[in-house]
Amino acid sequence: MSNHNRISIYGDIDSASVFFLNSTVDPKPMGTIIASVKDDEDRVVIQRIDRFESDGITFRFLFKRLQPTRITNKDGQELVEQLGYTTQEVVDYINEQANLDANVTGGDGSGTDLLGQTICFSLDATSTSILLDNGNHFGVNTIKAVENGGNIDIVSIDASETITHFTNLEVGNACVNGATVTGGLNDVINALNELFTVGAFESVVISDPFSTLVADVSGVDIVSPTYVGNAIDPVGVDVFGASAAGNLNGYLSTETIDQAGEYFTFDIRVEGTIGMGLVHSQASYDNGYYSGSATYADPTAFGTVNSQHAGFQFSHWFHPTPNGPWTNYGANTGYVQGPGWSNATLKFSASPEGADWLAGNPVKMRVGIDANGFISIDYYDVSESTWVVCARTSYSSVEGVEYRLGIKMGDTNVRLNTLPKIHELEPAAPTMYFRYIESPDNNYHYPLFATEEEANYYDLQNGGAGTSSANVFPDEPTFAQWYIPTNGYTNNSTAAPTIGITS
Repeated sequence: MSNHNRISIYGDIDSASVFFLNSTVDPKPMGTIIASVKDDEDRVVIQRIDRFESDGITFRFLFKRLQPTRITNKDGQELVEQLGYTTQEVVDYINEQANLDANVTGGDGSGTDLLGQTICFSLDATSTSILLDNGNHFGVNTIKAVENGGNIDIVSIDASETITHFTNLEVGNACVNGATVTGGLNDVINALNELFTVGAFESVVISDPFSTLVADVSGVDIVSPTYVGNAIDPVGVDVFGASAAGNLNGYLSTETIDQAGEYFTFDIRVEGTIGMGLVHSQASYDNGYYSGSATYADPTAFGTVNSQHAGFQFSHWFHPTPNGPWTNYGANTGYVQGPGWSNATLKFSASPEGADWLAGNPVKMRVGIDANGFISIDYYDVSESTWVVCARTSYSSVEGVEYRLGIKMGDTNVRLNTLPKIHELEPAAPTMYFRYIESPDNNYHYPLFATEEEANYYDLQNGGAGTSSANVFPDEPTFAQWYIPTNGYTNNSTAAPTIGITS
């Protein structure tokens, strides 16, 4: 079995976390995990006992049908094939690791003193663990940076009693991904917490400077999609089908993605011929950001020209004969087969999801731009809680490209079952420089910004509509024009501000 398919599950006392390395599951707090043997199957079920499914009764599933042969310990030893564990013994091992007796320091303000030391922080390849170059590691969303008398402490988040892991990290002695974090105390704390808080994809409140860096994995419903040609919204819960076989139909999103890591998700059901891929926006096409055939890349051809290629930059198609992934169409069909197409154990046609599709049950799909800029079409493996690539392009998209989601039906059987969602990265925020002025004496005004963009962004963060006004202060020697946000602005204060200021 390849290392790619193994999942290393173990508890870590120092971070009070249970790790699931080489999977998409983030580390979880100690004492929140329970494993069991799935009824009538030689599989492992892992649930989180502090969270529930939508029914409010069933513990949330992390893995529904995990093969015990995939599980290793912290040292990479395979529990079944190398150590001879039975499935029940694998379950016992996981439950033991999830409830280690953590003899850690907590609540008394102590911790390893970092005074005079430089520490570099980074994420592992799966973005589920925070690595320190002194050999320590923690799960994402399990620690945070806090102020301590002008220095920084690293403390726990989820433990029932706060644990101080490190204390007295000095400003200027922290680095992230090999680069020293610049700025003041708040800048360093914010930069560390941005790194620490990625797994749950929850925004971090950034005050100095404002910054956005996280993706929205819950997604936003696509609104007002375009139905092309023979496309219909069929009776019932499904949202897209075709009234005639062929390629003169299409479901096209109005919304677009343009960054690596952005994607669309949706459910399909009922065995049939269906193509899923990305279509250039008109501006993207007009600017020459397509690859391959200009004729096929033309978005106006989508659903209006009777060709599976027409309108797609790249698409992957499911067919009923192989019961899943089968072929690619579009302007440039250079591709790499993914395990969902070619791997004996992960291929869609042999998976429970493939069986669901044949039975007319919904199966979740993802179409988007992967972390390396390749267009990728994936299916969601429920039992392993992971996405499995069916096919991706062998070429990367270029900077400036803009894609819409496109789906075509090759027959009248297959259905798009759910309204697709778009999952976007937040746009980059402006760098913020806070300033204040004393004018006249003992009258303070803040924050002031040199650009309208900064002031409008600050107004948005404080509940406004992104508006500001301009003013010139007589006591300011350059008589420059300064921008004042409509919301969050303090006028004529008797004291100067103490945070969020760049002199």
